[in-house]
Amino acid sequence: MPWILVVVILLAFFGAHELEGDQEFTRGSVIASLDGAVTITTLFGFIFGIWGWRCGIFRHWLVLVPDLSGCWTGTIKPVDGVSPEEIATVVNLRQSLLQTSVSVWTAKLKSASFSADLYCDEGSGERRLTYSYAAWPYLSNRDGNPIHEGTALLTVAADATLLAGKYWTDRRTRGEIELRKRSSHECKDPAAFLSAAPLEGPGGTD
Repeated sequence: MPWILVVVILLAFFGAHELEGDQEFTRGSVIASLDGAVTITTLFGFIFGIWGWRCGIFRHWLVLVPDLSGCWTGTIKPVDGVSPEEIATVVNLRQSLLQTSVSVWTAKLKSASFSADLYCDEGSGERRLTYSYAAWPYLSNRDGNPIHEGTALLTVAADATLLAGKYWTDRRTRGEIELRKRSSHECKDPAAFLSAAPLEGPGGTD
């Protein structure tokens, strides 16, 4: 919201002016106050963008997107291609106010996003996560499953504990994804979680 930025800048300007101890606005005091306001606003923006935006008091009026950072587990379900079975997956989602990254593991590959966007759709009010990624199958599975890229579009549930949607790849495969929020320890050792999950189909591709 632009008006929030204006308010922050004005507060920083007058706060810097008070710190300077000047009673009157002169050319020198204004320049000094502007310099201080820039420093204060930059520091505020950095702290808010990394940590402050997660505070509940900013929800629904200043910060419209949910905090999805953490570990998610679920299934990838191809609807065509060589592996129609559900594929167990672990997802680690890292997020600040302006940046989001998504890392995904299955028993046969790892993928990482190279662009991601979390936004609130103005028409429907739905909150959505979309990201494009590169996937690197492990060497033992690469002959039948080459390196590829894809895009996923997921809808965020109202309580921000469920992500569900679809994906498609440059190999003309597509499917569905469903993820639920889990405790962070499952992302510390994805292999252990996946080894206990149901076996994938022969491809484990996407």
